[in-house]
Amino acid sequence: MITDISTNFGIEVLAKKEVMLREILNKEKIKLEFIIDILSILEFRVLSLGISMILIGIKPSIMASIRLKK
Repeated sequence: MITDISTNFGIEVLAKKEVMLREILNKEKIKLEFIIDILSILEFRVLSLGISMILIGIKPSIMASIRLKK
């Protein structure tokens, strides 16, 4: 399974990660890190080509780091 975060209607991929079945079965947190410098609409996408059923529950957690230019 592949997860990613994109913007600009899916044209620009900000972060991407391949997720293994064992990570899902172990209920591991999946973390995608990225940096944006302007206000953007983000899209969270999941691609699965397997035959396993998946249920996606999203509890967004945003950590922000702000740097001020001097």
